[in-house]
Amino acid sequence: MWENAVKTVKFLCTGQWRRVWNEVHVRLYRAMWTVLWYFIMPFRRSGRVAPAGTFTRETEYPIAFASPDHIAPKGTAVNNSTNKKFVLHFDAKLRREMGGNATLRMMDLGCAGGQTIADFMTLCWQGVGLEGSDFSLKYRRANWAQLANTHLFTCDITKPYQVKLDGQPVQFHLITAWEVMEHIATPDLAGNCPSGTTPVYRIYNDGHGGAPNHRFTIDPAIRAQMIAGGYIAEGSGIGVAMCTPQ
Repeated sequence: MWENAVKTVKFLCTGQWRRVWNEVHVRLYRAMWTVLWYFIMPFRRSGRVAPAGTFTRETEYPIAFASPDHIAPKGTAVNNSTNKKFVLHFDAKLRREMGGNATLRMMDLGCAGGQTIADFMTLCWQGVGLEGSDFSLKYRRANWAQLANTHLFTCDITKPYQVKLDGQPVQFHLITAWEVMEHIATPDLAGNCPSGTTPVYRIYNDGHGGAPNHRFTIDPAIRAQMIAGGYIAEGSGIGVAMCTPQ
């Protein structure tokens, strides 16, 4: 609290009013939807049955040992954030598209404390969270106390892995990666991808509307369109976040 107050004064004194407003707006936005969640959620889940099934994660790389987030964990050690509006929006959207009685599944890459998974499970989804650091697992913090190794798993997502449901490979209706891709290094600081791979461009909305978000695309035309619309390129070179196999 004190650290944030000092930063606020510093930013205001240096004329960074918009930055302070964006941070305040985001906190008010999250608080409002947290309150609304407790009114909306009971009606949403009414009549639904929690789906059965056992998830497993298979990999030879259960921890991202080389990642700075594992070497000096910060986000995974303190973060348990979620976006209630996002959860409610995609619950409504995908149930309209897939049918109200469909069994929906989501996976969160870089899940930290696992609250996004817990929220979707509250709405009777099947959920899996993958986290590169084992900090939350070892200390059983946040939702790892109840969901470790059943819905929350450690995994280096830059290496091969597979998630199975009841022993069979499983697909997901929704996959999220909140503030994760920027932690995956690109091979070339100039943004050049090696042969056989395609650049994945990252763009940022600069916090417009009080809801900061990053988007990723492999289509240069979409990247150009979003930048023309006010987004900012982030990443290596012209804004390459990573390289993906062709």
